[in-house]
Amino acid sequence: MSDLSEPERQVCWAAMVAVERVLCQHLLPAKINWASFGNVVPHLHWHAIARFAWDAHFPNPVWGPAVRPANADEVERVNLALPGIDRALAVACAAVPSGC
Repeated sequence: MSDLSEPERQVCWAAMVAVERVLCQHLLPAKINWASFGNVVPHLHWHAIARFAWDAHFPNPVWGPAVRPANADEVERVNLALPGIDRALAVACAAVPSGC
């Protein structure tokens, strides 16, 4: 983030907030986890991970071992919401200055 100019950081932050709002509005998660990785090629990208009390890893990181089976009904609810989330993300990103 520190390599970005101030206007670039503002666009990045606005895009991240837009994504988080869409996830919260459509999925009603217990929380959102943010992760940033750039393991091989220097670049900036973020993972916005909606977390639920019923998910297999909650409250631990999603890349750790599962602590329980996920609730299949809730997984299906999330899967059914995905097309609407895609549309809402497109709208939200279009509203971010310079897009996302």
